[in-house]
Amino acid sequence: MSIEDAKNYFEKFEKSEKHKQRIENFTKALDIIDLLEGDSDISQEEKEIIQNLKISYSRRLIMQFIDLSHPDFNEYYLYNDILNRVKQEIDYLKQNDAILCENLEKRNQSNPDYNKKIGECLRKLIEEIENKIKINNEMRDKINHENE
Repeated sequence: MSIEDAKNYFEKFEKSEKHKQRIENFTKALDIIDLLEGDSDISQEEKEIIQNLKISYSRRLIMQFIDLSHPDFNEYYLYNDILNRVKQEIDYLKQNDAILCENLEKRNQSNPDYNKKIGECLRKLIEEIENKIKINNEMRDKINHENE
């Protein structure tokens, strides 16, 4: 796996027409980057290239997220999962990308129903995550109990 492989998946992400394909390609790129970042032999120059790729494509991901015209829970779920993986890059962009922040603000102001839909989707997502955490905790407890 190489930086070029990650870049290829990021490029496929941009060209994909379906949200699920976009997220799958973005995820594959991030998986490669995670492996590369864990490599102790990676040079400082390669680290900078990787960070620049993550920031650039995180911005593109956010722009696609902003451009979702009719929020759908499944689409938000897919995007939310990947947005959490690039949280640091998003925080960086919020601090350093005035145009992106302006686009986010315009989107919020231009469509109040959009915010309501997002809120509904996020509530559903939080509920689902809480249920998964509960199930995982129950499974962990069951395994621990069996191992005792």
